[in-house]
Amino acid sequence: MESIPNFEELPCTAATRAIVSSKNRFLNILPIDATRVILSLLNDDPATDYINGNYISGYKCPNKFIATQGPKSDTCEDLWRMIWELKIKSVVMLTNVIEGASRMTKCHQYWPELDQTITYGSYRVTCVDVISIGDYDKRYFQLAKINTNGDISSPSSIVPIDDAVSLSTISSINDDQQSRLVIQYHYTQWKDMDVPSDSHTLLHLIHEVNEQTNPEQYPIVVHCTAGVGRTGTYIAIDAMIDKIKQEGKINIYNFVLQMRRERSLMVQTVRQYVFIYRSLLEYYLYGNTRIEANKFRSTYTNLKKHKQNLLILEYNKLSLLPVENVSQRDAYLADNIDKNRHPQIVPYDRNRVCLSRILGHPYINGSFIEGYSHECSFIITQDPLSETIHEFWRMFIEHDSNCIVQLHTITDSSPKCPIYYPNDFDTTMKIGSTTLLKLIQKDVIQEKMIIREFCLTDTREALSNTIYHFEYLLPISANDEFENGQCLPSILTNSLFDFIGYINKRQHTTNHDRYITVHSGNGGPSCSIFCMCVMLLDQLKNEHAVDIFQRVRALQRQRVAMITSLAQYEYLYEMILKFLEESFDLAAAKSSPSLNNSVYDNNMIDQEDIHDRL
Repeated sequence: MESIPNFEELPCTAATRAIVSSKNRFLNILPIDATRVILSLLNDDPATDYINGNYISGYKCPNKFIATQGPKSDTCEDLWRMIWELKIKSVVMLTNVIEGASRMTKCHQYWPELDQTITYGSYRVTCVDVISIGDYDKRYFQLAKINTNGDISSPSSIVPIDDAVSLSTISSINDDQQSRLVIQYHYTQWKDMDVPSDSHTLLHLIHEVNEQTNPEQYPIVVHCTAGVGRTGTYIAIDAMIDKIKQEGKINIYNFVLQMRRERSLMVQTVRQYVFIYRSLLEYYLYGNTRIEANKFRSTYTNLKKHKQNLLILEYNKLSLLPVENVSQRDAYLADNIDKNRHPQIVPYDRNRVCLSRILGHPYINGSFIEGYSHECSFIITQDPLSETIHEFWRMFIEHDSNCIVQLHTITDSSPKCPIYYPNDFDTTMKIGSTTLLKLIQKDVIQEKMIIREFCLTDTREALSNTIYHFEYLLPISANDEFENGQCLPSILTNSLFDFIGYINKRQHTTNHDRYITVHSGNGGPSCSIFCMCVMLLDQLKNEHAVDIFQRVRALQRQRVAMITSLAQYEYLYEMILKFLEESFDLAAAKSSPSLNNSVYDNNMIDQEDIHDRL
C-alpha cells in the first residue's frame, strides 16, 4: 500500500480559492479538479458551484459514487442541493456525528430527527422513518425544493407528513415533481482511522445499498469525516465484489490507485487496506448466508436434504478463518487461574470484563459480547464461585448491567454453584465491605421461570440500583444437559421464547441500553445458545430475516466454547423454524382458517406477527 501514490500533486485549483476555503473540513483533503462535483451556479456567485466531493468510478461503472466529506454546519445546504440536482437516492454515511472519548465532532448532523422537518436554504427535509438494522440505521427522507418566495413549487405533488404517510407513497413520487425520497444508510460501528470489528455487517450494507439503488439512480453518495479513509475502503470493497462476480479475481492495488487519481488519499491506513482483503476473503469463502423469513423453511430443508448435507458443510466453514487477537494472558495469571471454573473456558484479554482494583480483585471470568445491536449487549460469565461472589456483584455496580439471566436452577444442595443472592424478603445479604443486597420482589411465572427484583446498594456513595434476576426453570432431566451445552428438547423451546419475551419486556420498560449478564456452568455453550436465540429473534424482528452463520461466527470470535457442536448449530435453525411456523399459525388465524402452508413462502408473515410473539 505504501507504494501507491497519493496524487496530491494533481490540481485542486477550484478548492483552493479563498471564497470556498471555509467549506473544506481539512486543508490537505481537497477535490481534484478533473473529477470534482460541480453544482449549478446561483446568482453568478462563483462560490456556489463548489462542494468538497469527487466522482469515483466503480467496477466498469464510471461515476458510480460521489466521495465527499462529512458536512460542516455551513455546508449542509450544499449537500442537499447536490442530492437534489443530481437526483441522488442513496447516501452512505460511515461516521458518527461525535466519536471518541474526547467527544470530537466528526460530522455535522445534516438531517432532522424522526417526524421532524428542517429547512436547509432552499431545501426542506423531513425524516419520515428510521429503521435500525444491527450496525446501521436506515433513514428515509422526503426532500422538497422551495421557491424563492418560501413556498413549495407544486403543492399538489407534496405528500403531507402525518401518521398515515407510507414510504411506498413517497417513493411513488416521480423525479419531475417537487418531492423525492432519499435514503441514508448510516453505518455506526466504524471509528475514524480504524476498521470495523467484523466484516459481515458492512458486506450486508453494501449488498442492500446496491439492491435498493438502480443504475439510473447513480451516483451513490458516500461520506465519512474527510471522505477518503472509510469512504475509500467502502468503495473499494464494493468494486472488488463486482469484479469477483464478473471475473473471479481481484486487484485491490490497481483499484486504490485508480481511486486516488480521482480523489487523493483514498484508503488512508494499512489497517483499512488489509480490511479490504479480509472482507473480500470472507465474501469469497462464505457468500451471502442471510435468509429471508419467508424463504427460511425451504432454504433450511434444502440445506439438510442436499446429498452433501450443506448444513454440515456450512457449520464446518465456521473454522476456516482463525480467530484473531486471542491472548488470554490475564486469565492465566497466578492470582487469577483459580477463579476459572474450566481451565480452557476463559475470556480473551481484548474484551474481558475488568473490575476496579480499589475494592478488591480486578479479575472475573466474564466477556463483553456484542448483541444484534448496541442497544442489547451481553456479559457472558461462569457461575460464581463461593470466593468470587463479591466480584460478581461488583460487576453490576461498575459495568452498568441491571439484568441477570440464570440458565439453571440452584439449590441449597447444589455442589456446582453457591446461592449468591438472598431468597427471602427478611434477609439483607452483605457482600464484601461496601455492598448490600436485598430481595424486594419475587414472581413464579407458570412454573417456567422465577423473576426476582433486588436492591443492590453501594454503601460508599449510598447509591442503589435495581437488578432484575431471571431464573430459567427446566425439568431436572433437562437442567444438567442444557447447562453442559446439550440442546433443549423441542417441547421446551416455547418456554425459551416465553423466557426471552419476559426479559425483553422488562428491558424495554427500564433502561434497555444496558448489559444483560448471562451465566450458566462454566460460561460456555448453554450461554451461547441463549444469547444466539436472543440475537436471532432480534434480527428477525428488525429485518424479517436471519443470518445464523454470521451471527455464530461473530459470537465465536468473542469467547471460547460458543456453539461447539453441529447439534447446537442445527438447534438454532430448528428454533427459528419453530418460531416462524408458529408466527405463520398466528398470521393464518388472523386471515382465514382455510389457508394452506404455501402461504408461508409467500411472505404472509409480517413484522407485526413476529413482534406479537415477543
